[in-house]
Amino acid sequence: MPRRSRKQGRIPPVTLSKPAGGRRASIWLLEGGIIVLVGLNGYFLYSALAPAAPSSRLTPPRTSAVRPAHEKVQVEVLNGCGKVGIGQRVRDYLRTQGFDVVNIENAEDFQFPETIVLDRRGQTTVSDAALAVAQALGTTHVILQRNDDRMVDVTAIIGQDYDQLRLSQE
Repeated sequence: MPRRSRKQGRIPPVTLSKPAGGRRASIWLLEGGIIVLVGLNGYFLYSALAPAAPSSRLTPPRTSAVRPAHEKVQVEVLNGCGKVGIGQRVRDYLRTQGFDVVNIENAEDFQFPETIVLDRRGQTTVSDAALAVAQALGTTHVILQRNDDRMVDVTAIIGQDYDQLRLSQE
């Protein structure tokens, strides 16, 4: 029997017929894409963490002197007198006074003879925020009625005496 040589049992290695230049270009494109993505991530991270520069073009001019302590007081206005449009008038007036009016609705009924300010956040005494809203409206009727379910600091229920409030005098 003839003897086999060792070379006959081996399988020659398979080589792909891809040119070396094409593979190198693919790697360069992949590396370039990775570098661009890392750069974009860095830019977005910087944009999110860096404080925004104030822009005078985006800030609307204020028409009256705003008390900075009142800017964070969130107020809800309820129409308790039934006069159409009184909620919007009170909202506009309180905003010029520096309050953040976040809600306008009708009260459960329209039988409120006087305007009432309800303090929703006070602990044992009426808060300064509720007193400031009452003073801005020109009413002395302030009641401590804490309610954590309401997402406001103060509720103003506009009563039948709306024509005696400060917003009617200005």
